[in-house]
Formats: sequence, structure tokens, C-alpha cells
Amino acid sequence: MEAGIFRILLIIISLAMFGCRSNWPHYNMLVFGDMHYSFPEAHDYAALSPARQKEYRRNQGIWNKRSPEMINYASHVANGRTAAVLQVGDISQGDGKSADKQSELFDRAYATLDDAFPGIPVYVTKGNHDIRVAKEEWNTFDLRFPEMLKKTPESSFHSKCNCIIDRGPDAIVVFDSFHKPDFEWALAALDRVTDRRYIFFLTHYPALGVKKPSTSYSPELLAKLRKVGAIIVCGHVHRMGVAEMTGITQLVVNSVGNQTGFSTLFDDYPSFLAQSKPEAIDHHIAMFPDGAATVVGYKGYGFVKLDVGPRSVTATFYDADTRDEALVWQLKPTVKLLVDNRGRPRRRLELDFNRLIRLE
Repeated sequence: MEAGIFRILLIIISLAMFGCRSNWPHYNMLVFGDMHYSFPEAHDYAALSPARQKEYRRNQGIWNKRSPEMINYASHVANGRTAAVLQVGDISQGDGKSADKQSELFDRAYATLDDAFPGIPVYVTKGNHDIRVAKEEWNTFDLRFPEMLKKTPESSFHSKCNCIIDRGPDAIVVFDSFHKPDFEWALAALDRVTDRRYIFFLTHYPALGVKKPSTSYSPELLAKLRKVGAIIVCGHVHRMGVAEMTGITQLVVNSVGNQTGFSTLFDDYPSFLAQSKPEAIDHHIAMFPDGAATVVGYKGYGFVKLDVGPRSVTATFYDADTRDEALVWQLKPTVKLLVDNRGRPRRRLELDFNRLIRLE
């Protein structure tokens, strides 16, 4: 008799918990990829190598010409349900000529997003450019990160540039993949949020798609990400894409570029491996021996709106130039392409002064 009553109580509690999760309002988050913000006074141009001078000129030109319009457009896509803005690292170009200039690069880049989305918290993770300096003592990202978190009350379980962001039934785990990644912290953080509805793992490096992903993902971390069904939100490779790998979902975002529209680079695992360097293939096969159920990469740039609801998570890819909702991917419960508007006539969103006007 007592056992039967106990089972009934468990069922009632489970239904109540499900009700709390399903009643949580729909919300969305905007995701920006690598941005490489810069300004001329931050650098000692003559001291940079020829390769970095070329990179600086390219990224500075992109920022001056395209990035402000992209951010302005994204600010109009944001709405009353936008709960956060995520940036996947490389928010700045790096190579500051002093500690003060390196700090200023981050502060000005962060302020650009913070000012564009008033009242919406902006979360940034560490990228390789954010810590690229001539002298280690000029690296100030670790000092700027806690200053960013002071603006947001939802963060917890802090450790250096790692933290957990609470979003009701969901969680964002911000993971620093540099300076000897703290895998023990990451495992402990995922244990803390294992019962959450959706877990977004915000970091810079992809698990699939870089030369040596094992430097940022230990086997134990990959196993834990699989177990909790995490969505990795990342950048670094300067392309857009999605992947599903033995229980792990990955979203890659790029917000720096010159190309108009999204063109397909690869659309399955074999074609991805065919474009990989030989030394990278062994890494990927070792980490994902079952391959990938889905792996798609696009050349292009823009931003993504994650729509989060009780039954699904979808990612809308916005093309920064054409201002089209170019692609819509479902990320949860399974990964699948829902809408492909590339190359199709459709209504476009145009900005007129500070008002949004829909043109037929």
C-alpha cells in the first residue's frame, strides 16, 4: 500500500515538474560569431608580421563597412522575448600594443553589442584573438570577463572565465577553451545542470571542424556532453553550420565576412572529411567513430536567432547582407533543415532610419 502511494506521489511530482518546464515562456537568444572588432590606435602596425598586417586590414575593412549594419539589423530582429545575446569569442582582433589597448579593444567591442541591445544581457566567451598579444602581461581578458558578469545577475559557479548562466529550466555553460582548459570544472558544471531541459555549451572551438579538437575537448568532456544532450554554440572556423554527432548538437556561427548569401561548403560527413587536412581526419574519426548524423557547413556570415520552446530549439540563420532569414534548422529534439530560402524571392526586411519597414 505504502509503495503504491509513493509511486503516485512520484508521478504527481514528475507531472508538476514537467508542467513548470512546459509553461516556461518561449524565448529567444541572438548569437554572434567571430567579429574581430578593431580600431587603428590599438595596434603597433609596423610591429605586426606581414600575415597579421594583411589580416588586420581585411578585418578592419569588414568592421568599418559591414559590421555596424549587421548589428543594427540584429537589434531590430530582437524583440520582447529576446533573453540574451551570445558571442562565441574573437569579439576583438587582438594584437593590442599594450595592456590598456588590449582592454580597450574588448571594452569597446563589448559596448558595441551592449549598447545595441539595451536591457538584454550580453555574454562573451574567450577566443584566440581575444588573448593574442605580444607580451603575456598584456592579456587582460581574464580581468574583463568578471566585469562583464557584474552586469548580469543570473551567473553562478564561477571559475576564471567559466560560469553557468541560469535560464529557468535551461542553462548556458560558458567554457574557456584556452590556457589549459579546465575540464574538471566543465564536468562539474555539466553535473550541476544535468537535469535541465536544454543545455547550451558556449565556447570558441567546435568539437567537429578544427585541426585538433581534442585540445579543447577531452574524451570525458565529450562523453558528458553526449550524456546531457548539450548544444555546443561555437565559432572560430569562420563559417556557419550545424552538426549532430552521437548525441551532441553543434551550432557554428560566423559574423565576419565579405560574401553575400550562404553557399554550401559540405553537406555530409564524407564531404567534410574530404575537405579536412589529413592530420585532422584521424582526430575526428577517433573522437566520433560513428561519424556524424548531420554535418553541414556554409560559407557566409551573419547571426543566428535561437528560438527556445518546450518542445524544440530552432536556429534561424540571418544573412547580414541580404537581410533574409536564409535558413531555419531545428536543433532539438533532432537536427533537421526546416526552411531553405537561399536564392528564393521573398519579402525582405529593410532598415529605414531607426524604424523597421517590411517591403513586399
